[in-house]
Amino acid sequence: MKLIAIFAIVFALFAVNTNAESGEFCSVCVDFAGQAINQLLNIIANVGIVGGCSDVCSYLPASWEQTICSLACDAVGIDAFVHLIEDEDPDPVYFCEAVSLCSWNVHANATILSVTVDPPSGPQGTNFAVIATFAVYDEIYTGSLDVSIIPPDAFPFGNGELLVNQATGTYEVKLTFTANPSEQEPFDPGTYVAEAAVCSGTCGSIHPHARTLGVGHANFTITAQ
Repeated sequence: MKLIAIFAIVFALFAVNTNAESGEFCSVCVDFAGQAINQLLNIIANVGIVGGCSDVCSYLPASWEQTICSLACDAVGIDAFVHLIEDEDPDPVYFCEAVSLCSWNVHANATILSVTVDPPSGPQGTNFAVIATFAVYDEIYTGSLDVSIIPPDAFPFGNGELLVNQATGTYEVKLTFTANPSEQEPFDPGTYVAEAAVCSGTCGSIHPHARTLGVGHANFTITAQ
């Protein structure tokens, strides 16, 4: 049975207040970078860049993609834009920071206060809820909140949420999943680790401005039927 993971974020994302914070197109830009990079690589390979930004962006199928593409490309020029698109380790948040549609706060400060799993133990087929509480002490202009499950004998899985202009305060996130064995996730009996991380930029990114602000863990157990 296919694993179904529902990632419920119980916090508000705050609107733009100052030019120092991420702009109104930040979230849309990150969505664009996550979806359109491969399309743009094909466009550049097949069409070229002689026509400049407007020509390259015009080949994207959706009007909103064309708009974000033009804003990003015009901000840095076609050559720098292509260099960002061809990055061997693409990071949507870094891409949008580089084209000035997202910003970063060098003083961003946050931590994971707690991670709990309910229930702390259960057999295969149990509905588990991972609840993480985090605090922001200095605003995160563009960042991420990731919650992952690390099995003892399989690949990690989880989900994440983009943070844009996340103001100071305390917030809670929840990841729920059903431990039904599948080819991808066998959910073998053993001790599992639930991990939550809050970051400036993308968690785990090698690019500038990305850094982990806080990490928390909790163990839970899956038992045999």
